[in-house]
This record gives sequence, C-alpha cells and structure tokens, in this order.
Amino acid sequence: MAHREIKRMRDGSLVYERKGFNVKKHTEIEIGSSKDIATERNVFSIKPVFSKVDRPFLILVLVLLGFGLMMMFSASYAWGLEQGDGYFYIKKQAVFAAGGLVVMWVASIIDYHNYLNTKVAFGFFALMCLLTMYTAIAGTATADASRWIVIGSFRFQPSELLKISLIIVFAYTGAVNFPKFASWKYSTIPYAAYLTIAAGLLAWQRHISAVMLITILGLSLMFISGVPLKTFIKFLLILGALGVIAALGMYFLTGSFSYIEDRFAGWRDPMSDIEGKTHQTYNALLAIGSGGVFGLGFGESRQKYLYLSESQNDFVFAIVCEEFGLIGAIVVILLF
Repeated sequence: MAHREIKRMRDGSLVYERKGFNVKKHTEIEIGSSKDIATERNVFSIKPVFSKVDRPFLILVLVLLGFGLMMMFSASYAWGLEQGDGYFYIKKQAVFAAGGLVVMWVASIIDYHNYLNTKVAFGFFALMCLLTMYTAIAGTATADASRWIVIGSFRFQPSELLKISLIIVFAYTGAVNFPKFASWKYSTIPYAAYLTIAAGLLAWQRHISAVMLITILGLSLMFISGVPLKTFIKFLLILGALGVIAALGMYFLTGSFSYIEDRFAGWRDPMSDIEGKTHQTYNALLAIGSGGVFGLGFGESRQKYLYLSESQNDFVFAIVCEEFGLIGAIVVILLF
C-alpha cells in the first residue's frame, strides 16, 4: 500500500497526499475517529500510564528550578532578615519546589485521555471559575486587587489554575468540534464564551495583566486548533471592536481608566513618581542598569537590600540582571 500523509487544512477539511499530489479531500474526519472521540468523552481511568521520559526537557526543567531557588535565596535574604531569618523565603520556596516536583510526576502518569472526558474538562473549568469569583468577592487584597485565597500560612491565586482549566476546555472543544469548524457555532462561539467568562472574572479581580495573558493564550489556542483563517481574522476584528467599545464605555462612565491609566503612565515615565507609584519600576531599572553586561556577581546585588520592595517576588528577574548582567539575563530567557 502506498504511503499517504494526512494534513489538516484551516477550513476544517482533511487532505490525503501520496507522492506529492492530492488524492482526495474530505470535509469530515474519517469514520471511526468521531466514534473514538464520542467514547473517550465518557471514559475516566485512574490507571497510571508510564512512558519514556523526555530527558532533555526534564533536565531543562530541573536546571531552571535549581537556578530559580538559587536566585530566590539571593534576592530574598535581606527581606528574610526582616522576618527574623534570612532563610525565611527560601525555606518556603524549597517546600513548594519539592511539592511541585511531586505534582509534575503525578500529572505525567495521568492518562491524557481523561481530559477529553466532558465532566473532567468542564467540571475543572467551572470549579476554577467559582474559586476566581470567590476571590474577587472575599479574597485577600494586595495593592487594591483581590487575587489571593489564604488558608493559614498557605496562599494561592486561583487565576493560575484558571489558565490551566482554560487550556483543557479549549483543547476539549477543538477535539470534539473540529469536524464542524466551518460553522461559527462550533469554531468560534464556544471559545468566545469560555474566554469571556475567564477574562471577565479576572477583570473583576482587577487583575489586568492576567486578562491580557489569558486573552493571548485563548487566541493562540484558537489558531492552533485549526479554526478557519478567515473566521479567525473576523473574530479578531470583532473582538477588537468590542474592546474599544468597552474601553470607551468605561471611560465615559468613570471619567478615567483609574489604576490602569496609572500603570501605563508609570510604564511610559518610570521617573514620574519614584517615591510613590513608580517606586518599584524605578528601583528595578536601577538594578538592571547596575548589572551591566556581566553583572556584579552572585549575591552581590545592592538593590535587594530593601530598596527594591518585591525583590523576592515579582522583581526577582531584576536581581538576576543585576547579579549576572545582560549575558545572564539572555541565558535565562533562552532557557525558558
């Protein structure tokens, strides 16, 4: 039998190729595939699946984890002394790192077909939406934004798990609806509904950076899933128009974009209010500039000594730049 290569076209059709020319074109997936998907939508297995480990990828993850712990120790030491123990933050981070490795291993042996189960995909997404909603209403606020759930000494952001649940529900929709992607009803409307719910909940939390990230994530998944190109472009234009309308409506109702406007103003001019709104940005830039090309050396950061108020958190990369310079920063970015 001659070798045939199957390709998915952006209009939702399949093309079978043999020796450089098209043999036939279908607008539906071959008989059997749709039946398999229908069966998997109701299957759930707790049996672990052990397969070959991607060693280069695992090594890369472990290298980044080790380097991250090393930089957490350096960046957080001064702030740890404020807590009475210079190792305060690195101890917590080491516990989370160990727990993360366990979770990574467990996730690696879960049969990925479980994510095609309707109850799993939508149940997880619904749960994360409810947790995000709860956070917006009764969560712990930081910098006027309610994003955290705190349980004793443990706290987490449901928005991070919401991103994972969105990936799963988008993948589920793509697997189930792909044969019908020629219709907006199946290729665009479900994705738009999930994305609107997720982005709306994050906007309610005043977590605008997460709104931007989850929108980019959702649009990327739509494109990768094989939504017809013309349909995708039309959706982008409609989404852009709705965004402009929403922004104008917010401006006319409130008279300004409040903290969003302040964030952009601070980004455009970090020197505008170095004792107030741009304090962190200004000090982060000082750290980056102080590192030069090769850096000051591991542990030699100056900005971490209570000048940069979140050096152990959001601004740890600024300390990487200060201690390892431009070269070190580029290496870290390339590793990611």
